Amino acid sequence: MELTTTVHEGVATIRIAGRIDAVVAPQLRQELAAHGDQQRIVVDLDAVDFLDSSGLAALVKAWREQSNAGRELALVMPRSEAAKRVFDLTGFAELFEVVAPNTHES
Repeated sequence: MELTTTVHEGVATIRIAGRIDAVVAPQLRQELAAHGDQQRIVVDLDAVDFLDSSGLAALVKAWREQSNAGRELALVMPRSEAAKRVFDLTGFAELFEVVAPNTHES
């Protein structure tokens, strides 16, 4: 997993490429928590080619924490059909605000 984060005017954009699995999910959780004070977090999964339940759990936990604090978390959905399928099968696709790639930046 490759992870880069930018913060601009209260929006943290976390771009992820590669696999999100049990091995790297703790790093994702840590990065999400580190930016939990931002008004909005956008997690860009466009270049994610694999997502397992531990990665999904990290995203759901961050969404819950942001929502409880009156802040937002949005996703750029992955292009990979395999990674998208995880959201479709669990029904979590409807939980998140979904934004298009490159439309969430200021």
